[in-house]
Amino acid sequence: MVIAMNSFAGLAGHLSAATIDWRLAAAVTGAAVVGGLAGARLTERFSVAALRIGFGWFVLAMASVILAQEIHPLVGALTATLTALSGILYASCRLGYFCPLRALYPRG
Repeated sequence: MVIAMNSFAGLAGHLSAATIDWRLAAAVTGAAVVGGLAGARLTERFSVAALRIGFGWFVLAMASVILAQEIHPLVGALTATLTALSGILYASCRLGYFCPLRALYPRG
């Protein structure tokens, strides 16, 4: 509720100072509604934990893109490479293959 109120206050302030491209706003709103409906369907097919993990990896990937745009493409490439390597290591550990972290955190 607090986030919604804060968002509406920000929108009200923006409306008085800037023009809004209402076509773009409608497209983003439509995409959000479609995404919400798709997300509701996904929760029926996948566990909530798996969706959270997938969303976390998506956020890391998007961070790489943002770093590439805001700082330098090499920073984004380095971040994307480290994220990909981390994802491979994570999958390897989850599937029971090579996992160098097992020495630090033995099962049992």
